[in-house]
Amino acid sequence: MPAIDVTDPRNNVLVTAVGGAGSDVSWSKVSLLAHCVATEVSPTVTASQSSHEEITHARDPPISDIACIHSPSKSDDATTSYVQPNYRTYVPGRTVLYAGFSSDQDVNLLRHLPFDEAQSFGTDNWRVWKAFPHETAPAYFTSYPDFLLDCRAGIYDLETVEGMVHPHQASLMDLYYSYVHPQYPILESRDTLERAIRARSVPSSLLAGMYVAATSFLDDPPEFSVTLEDMYTFIFKSVTYEARTPSLRTIQAILLYMQLPPLRVREPNHPGFWALTSQVVALAQEIGLHADPGKWNIAPSERKIRRVLWWATYMQDKWLAHWLGMPSHIKNDQFNVEPLSVDDFSEQLQIDATLAPSVEGFVELTYLTTILSNVLDSLYTSQHHALLTRPNKVITDYVLLLAYYGIVISIQRALFSCVGGTSYYDIEREGLLFRQLFAVFEELLQQEFEGLWLSYCKPNIAILGTFMITALLSSTDDEVYIARRSALDQYRGLLDLMAERLDFAALPRLRLNLLVERFSSSDSGIDPALRQN
Repeated sequence: MPAIDVTDPRNNVLVTAVGGAGSDVSWSKVSLLAHCVATEVSPTVTASQSSHEEITHARDPPISDIACIHSPSKSDDATTSYVQPNYRTYVPGRTVLYAGFSSDQDVNLLRHLPFDEAQSFGTDNWRVWKAFPHETAPAYFTSYPDFLLDCRAGIYDLETVEGMVHPHQASLMDLYYSYVHPQYPILESRDTLERAIRARSVPSSLLAGMYVAATSFLDDPPEFSVTLEDMYTFIFKSVTYEARTPSLRTIQAILLYMQLPPLRVREPNHPGFWALTSQVVALAQEIGLHADPGKWNIAPSERKIRRVLWWATYMQDKWLAHWLGMPSHIKNDQFNVEPLSVDDFSEQLQIDATLAPSVEGFVELTYLTTILSNVLDSLYTSQHHALLTRPNKVITDYVLLLAYYGIVISIQRALFSCVGGTSYYDIEREGLLFRQLFAVFEELLQQEFEGLWLSYCKPNIAILGTFMITALLSSTDDEVYIARRSALDQYRGLLDLMAERLDFAALPRLRLNLLVERFSSSDSGIDPALRQN
């Protein structure tokens, strides 16, 4: 079935919104209707048109175009439809929200709904769409008419924005794609975006943000019909209202607004930007940007833009948190979006080949931001600060750890004395125990301690050294001997470092070295090379 040209206004089809699962009109029929009907209608959806949806059919259209609902052929099975996605989460006149795992719309319940061929179920006022039918990590979206969410009339009032900068729209768009887009590639290619503007699927807040961002690069700024301050205010008010009906465009508009240069030099920050950062993170989560879309039943171009927008949101949050000394709004265990690559900027996010280094820099900055996040989590949290100001608490933690491992070693020694050297003895468990202890010691060496160490810390680490030599002397084959000798070497190196900073490690180190010296000089089976360590 051939695709319809989405730039042709005759192909904008207004159809009755679907009812329940047994309705006469289902989403699976929309694409068929789009091919059968050719009529010119207004693309604007208002509250009075709440019983209608505007659907444009195209094979894998750009993200900005009206949502495409693909009708699988009878030969398509569920797997095929997910391998060849054609769906969009953007539907003009409706808000599409991600259904989280713990939400009141239990995903375990949703998977039992009688979805139609288009993986859709519900009524005009509440509809569920299954984007990925996975047993443990499914993806569901719910959609609602905008008017039910108190949307603002005039979200797509582009004439007002155009009037603010007339007649300089084209030159400002030139400047945006020459200077802003390469450094902050969160939008599509210019041709794709301009088609979206003509289709009135770009909100006025985003278009205004693009124009304002471009004004910084004017050699001789003209007199606009409104001041820049008025335009800033217009954008802020617009995105505030749009937060009620969030979409990918809302995220783009807020992120771009937060890159605009300040009208006045301020410290430490634009007024309200930290609160706005919280909002953009929340909206990104509300539309599911924190969930990796790699296997979802959506068009490849939307998968890419969703990843780009998530990482742009992530960077905004982490770097502003760093600058302002605030806790981040994003926990690293609360998202699973794959890292960005240059491939995510192909097709709909086209970048001229000469500007590829800028895109590579954007990708590298996302990697660097993950490192910043780890630094903030490890060194700049309120709990970490409390530990630094109460060092005895840190010491207590390690005293307990050393006591715990002292007991575990004692149990291991008892097992060794009974079945060591036989098939009943678990040599792998012994090696795991050593590695766990060494990890504790290495972590301990990274801490700064001020306080009293209890005297019985010494025997706990001394017992470990004694046991390691006993096990080494009892080795029955070369492979086991080499593994135990390597572990002993590592432990001696750690003890040397610990003894420089921790008094209680000096005696265990001295005793261990004496034992190694004694057995390496005798016919005991210990390699004399150990004496040099």
